[in-house]
Amino acid sequence: METNAVAELLHPYMEQAGLTLKDVHEAIVSDILPSDTAKPSQHKMYDLLDGKGLEKPIAEAIIGVCSRPMGDAGLDKARREEVGALFS
Repeated sequence: METNAVAELLHPYMEQAGLTLKDVHEAIVSDILPSDTAKPSQHKMYDLLDGKGLEKPIAEAIIGVCSRPMGDAGLDKARREEVGALFS
């Protein structure tokens, strides 16, 4: 698994959406996370986006947040596939 590579992909997604880490953290709500995945603290998000302990459900939640509200379904799918391949 290439968590640093995943983190490197997520930063530009956030930038393109015009979102800060705080914005993303606030937008991650429990209904977009699997039931067995807890929402990380904002402090923990900094570590995750540095590639430290980043897991696929959190990465996918970040992608989802960056795609809202006027998201491009095709771009969202491509991002999920690109990130998913790095977790394989």
